[in-house]
Amino acid sequence: MSDLYRLKDVRAALLLLIACQNAAAKPPPPAAPAMVEVPAGSFAMGCNETADKQCNADEKPAHLVSLSRFFIDRTKVSQGDYSLCIAAGRCTPPSAQFDPIGHRKHPVNFVSWDQARLYCAWAGKRLPTEAEREYASRGKDGRIFPWGNAPPTCALAAFQECGGATAPVDSHPGSASPFGAQDMAGNLWEWTADWYAPDAYAHSTAQDPRGPDAGTMHAKRGGSSSAPASWLRTSRRWFHGAGGADDIGFRCAK
Repeated sequence: MSDLYRLKDVRAALLLLIACQNAAAKPPPPAAPAMVEVPAGSFAMGCNETADKQCNADEKPAHLVSLSRFFIDRTKVSQGDYSLCIAAGRCTPPSAQFDPIGHRKHPVNFVSWDQARLYCAWAGKRLPTEAEREYASRGKDGRIFPWGNAPPTCALAAFQECGGATAPVDSHPGSASPFGAQDMAGNLWEWTADWYAPDAYAHSTAQDPRGPDAGTMHAKRGGSSSAPASWLRTSRRWFHGAGGADDIGFRCAK
């Protein structure tokens, strides 16, 4: 009988060892960027013509928008962040320029709109709407840039006049928005959840607005390292097809 009990003990120990090995082999949980809270509130979405003399037609008319409380990533999703989703088998690699070891803290680019959406879903999040992205960038006071109305400098953002190369996502702490989100201007454009329409503001709803129900182009925000300073304005809108590009990245919301 004692031999039988010893055999059961050995079997139990082996099962425990196998269980531990299987647990260790599982993909790591999402280690996405930390998030900042954006409390519920109202703001004037669109170009502030009293302060900003570079308004474009698709940034008008400025209109009052109310948003429910949400969270948004403090920084853009980095190449290192994105590589974890690939390792978990939930994301596919970007189409080019992917170097999660040498450029781990640089924002991931060449990610399509759908790849960005799938990453956010893996992390338990989603892409932000245009309204959420703008409010998280500028707050309530109608500022032209995330840090205020002063023009961009290379200490505040990566843009065309700074050499055209991307920078690590946390390398411009002085550029933080009123809610603490960083890198909201320059470095890479960011996908939003919305379809783009040049006349979207003429049809906007007042509470938690979204873009058109359908379209051919997705709205992107924030400017990039290859964009001129005027394209870094918080109200600046632009668009792109669903494919990835060298100047587009993303961050998630929930």
